[in-house]
Amino acid sequence: MRVLVRFLIAACSIAALCDAAPIYWTGPGGNGHGYEGVDTVISWTDLSALADSKGGHVVTITSAAEQAFVFSNFGGMRRWIGATDAVTEGTFKWVTNEPFAFTNWELGEPNDDINGGTSNGEDLAELKVNGKWNDIPQILAGSPFQIAGLIEYEVNADPTAVDNPEPASGLLVSTALLGALAWRRRRKLSTL
Repeated sequence: MRVLVRFLIAACSIAALCDAAPIYWTGPGGNGHGYEGVDTVISWTDLSALADSKGGHVVTITSAAEQAFVFSNFGGMRRWIGATDAVTEGTFKWVTNEPFAFTNWELGEPNDDINGGTSNGEDLAELKVNGKWNDIPQILAGSPFQIAGLIEYEVNADPTAVDNPEPASGLLVSTALLGALAWRRRRKLSTL
């Protein structure tokens, strides 16, 4: 029995390391894009590089409908969004150069204010846990800010994808459980 428990713990640990499949916005009003949460603390620069390596970009939120979709699927933790005013202070732009027509700033934001008026440099943006946006500086190692990521993929590679596909880890866990049950049954039969 101990071997079975160890096997199940190992299988679940491996499953936790697997990436979840992107969630595609294919429902009414959807844009067909895929969205993938990066649920670990990451700098904006590292997130942007990761997104580029996967063929995506830091998420851009260009409508109230997209805001609602993103927040309903990825809310609950602070996440970077692909808005920046690094080129011209006070003029935010999306990393994709899409029109910056829709905004959802927290009251008083963006303010380019890190420490209550003592410094500036908030050239990036985050989606806060309440769904509002905040301008924020690049996060460095050891920072008290704990911000995760969100990658957007422009093209839906699977046109039959559902709005909320199960993560690939579900298949791995199911396979592990079936294997464990078969092993246990075989062991039980061999002792008869």
